[in-house]
Amino acid sequence: MQSTNNIIGIKLDNPGISFYKKNRYRFYRYAISILNLLSFTSKRSGYPRNVKIDWTSIQRIGVFCQWGIGDAVLMTPLLRTLRNVSTAKIQLIGKPCLRELFMKTGMCDHVHICFPPWTRVKNKYLFWQTDWWKYIKKFQRLRCTPFDLLISIRYDPREILQLRLLNSRIRAAYSACGGRPWLDIAFGVNPSMARMKHVAHDSKVAAEILSEQKIDPMPLLNINAHDSRSSVKWLCEKGYHGGKVLSIFPGNRNSVRRWPDDNYTEVLKDLPLSVGFIIVIVPPEDNGLINIRWPFSTPGSYWKGPLSELQGILSVTDVLLTVDCGIMHVGAACGCRIIAIFGPQLKEWFMPYTSDSEIIIVDQMPCRPCFDKCIYDNPLCMKNIRVNVVKEAIHRTVTKNSNPRINSFL
Repeated sequence: MQSTNNIIGIKLDNPGISFYKKNRYRFYRYAISILNLLSFTSKRSGYPRNVKIDWTSIQRIGVFCQWGIGDAVLMTPLLRTLRNVSTAKIQLIGKPCLRELFMKTGMCDHVHICFPPWTRVKNKYLFWQTDWWKYIKKFQRLRCTPFDLLISIRYDPREILQLRLLNSRIRAAYSACGGRPWLDIAFGVNPSMARMKHVAHDSKVAAEILSEQKIDPMPLLNINAHDSRSSVKWLCEKGYHGGKVLSIFPGNRNSVRRWPDDNYTEVLKDLPLSVGFIIVIVPPEDNGLINIRWPFSTPGSYWKGPLSELQGILSVTDVLLTVDCGIMHVGAACGCRIIAIFGPQLKEWFMPYTSDSEIIIVDQMPCRPCFDKCIYDNPLCMKNIRVNVVKEAIHRTVTKNSNPRINSFL
């Protein structure tokens, strides 16, 4: 199913040039060259090789998912496929948030906490910091775990190197990022990198090659019914009396992707009458810094809790207003209509892969994508998103003919 998004472009003359983007591509070219040199001279270089998987012999599958929440959600088509074609234990390798995200969905059986410091926003390669030694120790312990199948779907030579160093009988990854002789199954070139397709297609192509079946790339999360009922109870306790639920997630600690709280407050001053409740989702790492206010005539509340319970909140949310972040993809996978404020990242790669979503973005930004390293004192791609444009998007989305999602639980 292909997503149908309404993309609102705001024109802006911007002469900026992203030196970070050029340096990033140069780094990848060097890394891929080194990786190819190592792989062709290694003992395991029986190139080419294309293994056909006997799923009855696969007992343990490892999947790399070391980056953000959004990347994990976009990987759900692959996880669903692995669950359907095999009875093996699916084990993810990544951050602790994976446990909260997938613990109740049945898409994985175990999470190995092992993620490198280069997945952080800043200070990626300060090798003297303790994070690097913690990562090395965890990776060494992970090497003692035997896998039957290891999978990576990112365009990242660093992940291919990790794939090679772990103990696995079969290794599968996209070969365009180096190390082709190390791979037993090569997916070829990532669709997102080759043809500017959505990142969800990377998971789709990998799943189709492994399963030899046609796969729907739509990311979906299986919501626990108990969490949805608990969210309905919480809404009623906070004063919900009917109407559609509008949730707002202003973003995390990444200042490059934040939209000012005062702008959200201005947006909420004039809402359609069909909005019956407002939820402001507070990030777990936030310490009371969010200051978003709404009219007294509309009931609302702040909400803060673990990622597993947030899925219950989003399952009864009709419209989610958010910036480009992992929670945007969680909301889309939970069935919300998304209004996404895009800043430094490409919408072609990371817009919500769902129908009836609104993308608000400043067009003509030569520095996009900057990978969260803004060349300006104040990120223009977020600063120049106008309040009235967001307000109009909310009116269009909320007033669409549909019953509030919460009615199915009430």
